[in-house]
Amino acid sequence: MARTIQESLLLTGFLSALHALGMTLTTGAVVVSSLRLLGVAFADAPAVEVTRAARAGILVGLALSMVTGLLLFATRATTAVDNEYFQLKMALLAAALAFHFGIHRRLLASSRHREPGSWAAGALAIVLWVGVAAAGAAYILLE
Repeated sequence: MARTIQESLLLTGFLSALHALGMTLTTGAVVVSSLRLLGVAFADAPAVEVTRAARAGILVGLALSMVTGLLLFATRATTAVDNEYFQLKMALLAAALAFHFGIHRRLLASSRHREPGSWAAGALAIVLWVGVAAAGAAYILLE
């Protein structure tokens, strides 16, 4: 399968577009939900009410990004693992996923108006996911 993808510019472009769409959906939904945690948007409403659609967007975007990312990775695994930008993207992705499923998601599910640490969690989530996207762009543009 990797060879088929590698030999088809159309298939590579299609998978790359889907990967970018998934990352955009994930990062956009994280930013929206994190703005709520930061108290910048919809501060008077419980996070669970404001971020229901964003939580679904995060999961759909992650699934799309993971599947397409693995398929794209398969075409150049040997060079990707040695690339410092790819290594940075993977480290940030691991941190972002651990943070999201360990802390961020719990805060988004809260019915309270304000959870302790929500401001810091919102800021860190934005930094991590934008970092994943930026490192991914650097990998593609600077490899």
